[in-house]
Amino acid sequence: MQYKMTEEFAGAMVTVIPVILLVAAVEFITTIRQVEQWLDAAVEDPAAPPRSPHITNVLLSLVWCGIAVAHIAAEVDLIKWLASVKRPADPGMARFVTEVAVIGFWSIVATAVFLAAIMFLRLWRAEKTLIQRAREAEIAEASTEPAPAE
Repeated sequence: MQYKMTEEFAGAMVTVIPVILLVAAVEFITTIRQVEQWLDAAVEDPAAPPRSPHITNVLLSLVWCGIAVAHIAAEVDLIKWLASVKRPADPGMARFVTEVAVIGFWSIVATAVFLAAIMFLRLWRAEKTLIQRAREAEIAEASTEPAPAE
């Protein structure tokens, strides 16, 4: 694929890049909160000492930093290009901006899938707990019923 920086492309991307960054930021914060809640729910003992950040959140934070820096760099490059008198058809910059946008879109999709997986696991665990409690209640009820008269 050949790339070419044009005024139309730069004008569109200078608007799209911040939108991707904003949506990704909201999803990132939501994901971090969901992971924290999921991990907190997994700790059975409320008296347990506070835990350090989970490796999942550390990795998500590192990935998020990389995505944010790339988007900011692409946005700055686009603004500089649009503000310059000479606007060369810079294929390297066009490719960089395109790849950053694609990575941003995929990060949004991946984060949504990750959030859906966390929610599914939480619901599955809750359902499993409810079924177990219902069985325990049945057993307790059966053991307290008086024996049938003969």
